[in-house]
Amino acid sequence: MDINDTSSGNVHTMDDPNGVKPIIISAVVVANVIFNSIVIAVISRYSQLREDRTTLFMFSLALSDLANGCVAMPISAALCSSAHSSERQENIILLKIQAVFSVWFTVTSMHNICWVTTCKMIALTNPFRYEQLLTRNRCYAIIVILWVIGALAGAVVAQTVSSWDESDSLNDLECSFFWSGKPEGERWEAGVGFAIKKDIVTKLTEMPRPVRDRIMTMRLPLSKDNFATIISVYAPTMTNPDENKEAFYNQLASLVQISYC
Repeated sequence: MDINDTSSGNVHTMDDPNGVKPIIISAVVVANVIFNSIVIAVISRYSQLREDRTTLFMFSLALSDLANGCVAMPISAALCSSAHSSERQENIILLKIQAVFSVWFTVTSMHNICWVTTCKMIALTNPFRYEQLLTRNRCYAIIVILWVIGALAGAVVAQTVSSWDESDSLNDLECSFFWSGKPEGERWEAGVGFAIKKDIVTKLTEMPRPVRDRIMTMRLPLSKDNFATIISVYAPTMTNPDENKEAFYNQLASLVQISYC
């Protein structure tokens, strides 16, 4: 078998053949919307509940969870449904949007939970100064800050979302990145690569070589005429068709055998 033949890498795999993921996400979204809407409605209806400072953070927590269910999770369901789509650029845009909102609302929820605990701790340790330490205006200011922190975290994470197509390399300040993926227009659920420090790259006699989207090799010189062959792989999961798994392992076995020669 020619280990450079990438034709077997062009077979589209089926990670979710029955479309179960969008159904599960949709069910979670419905439950999220129902329960958090009930919490928000109850707190809004009964003014005596809002007298407790803890309830303000619980309201903010329910609001962030509801926003996550109404915005981020439906986008996740859309991404699962369009996993086989060849419109890669549109999917990357959706992925960036999903990353922003998911991290934004998740970080906000986590901080709100922390402040619910903090309020309870202050109430137990300083019961007579509780309302003085946690005035309504301070609580509102803290909640706004929590939402801003979450938004900033989402913006930072969005900058890390990218699509590395086909086989290529990228030079950074400290490392050089080499990766292998499928050609543009094909499904991009798998890919492998190497991140190598630049002082090591200068010692390589040949650059890392892509074998297919799931296999990439690198020959690392150890001493004169001695090399270590490093193989980076991403094996097909159990949900992949048997022919895809067989093609992958046959190609990997051939590569390992050649590396020993």
